[in-house]
Amino acid sequence: MISEALYCNIPIFVIPLPSFDQQYCAKFIKENGIGYSSNRITNENLIEFLNNIENYKRKAKTCANLTRPSNSLKYLCDEIEKYNLEEKK
Repeated sequence: MISEALYCNIPIFVIPLPSFDQQYCAKFIKENGIGYSSNRITNENLIEFLNNIENYKRKAKTCANLTRPSNSLKYLCDEIEKYNLEEKK
């Protein structure tokens, strides 16, 4: 999925279908410089994508429009612990 790849900072070459959501995702990826969007794969655009992989990774790590990875398990455990401490009072 696109969202999972973006969360993991994996550059994406998207070929969007004509639906709104796919067109929107492709536009987001292109405008934020975190991947490549085209209606078809050609030798030229594939080479361009591969030559810019590191650039896309860098931009994905600093893109203000993406959610940053977090330690969800630690957060969940901390919240449960807070709840347990409040109950003991």
